Amino acid sequence: FLLYLGFALAKVVHEFGHAYVCRHFGGRVHTLGVMFLIFTPIPYVDVTSAWSFRSRAQRLWVGAAGMWVEVFLAACMTLVWASTAPGTLHSLAFNMMVVSSISTVLFNANPLMRFDGYYLLSDLLDIPNLYGRANQMLGYWVERYAFGRKEAESPARTRGEAVWLGLYAVCGHVYRVVVFTGILLFVGKRFLLLGVLMAVVCLVGWVVAPLVRAVKYLA
Repeated sequence: FLLYLGFALAKVVHEFGHAYVCRHFGGRVHTLGVMFLIFTPIPYVDVTSAWSFRSRAQRLWVGAAGMWVEVFLAACMTLVWASTAPGTLHSLAFNMMVVSSISTVLFNANPLMRFDGYYLLSDLLDIPNLYGRANQMLGYWVERYAFGRKEAESPARTRGEAVWLGLYAVCGHVYRVVVFTGILLFVGKRFLLLGVLMAVVCLVGWVVAPLVRAVKYLA
């Protein structure tokens, strides 16, 4: 329960960080709320007005605000945890310290997942819709070099952008395979039937469906 509560509080602080920094630079925040995903409260905020900022630095500050606010919260909770005796407050401070530091770095800062780190990388590289265009780049390579379709058009505007798109696409697919394989092995060891069902779903989504689309395309 304390981990559940600590997670909810940390993510509320995270979203307020985005909102206040966006407002600080003159942006508008019309929506801030909480949705429940598998009985877990997930706060959210709409700071899309930050995309209109001409300054890249301001957009980056807004994108990173949730993470550095959470890291600051983790530092505060570390001091509380270190200076309290075992008990409710001690446990809550420890849980919030872990959630606000480790989970933020592993998930929010990871550019291969479509969270804060992804949008920061997209802005730094000046490549909008990085995920979609990276997949288009893989499709272009297949059409151009595997099928020899010379009239295929690359989604990249420059050679450097083509390198970034290709690298991101390859890293993203490898990362997802590694993560889902780890999840399947973890679940399969404890709940064999559930692990088998998840493996079947992944097989259909990753192998069967792409093959069907490829056959239709070639036909």
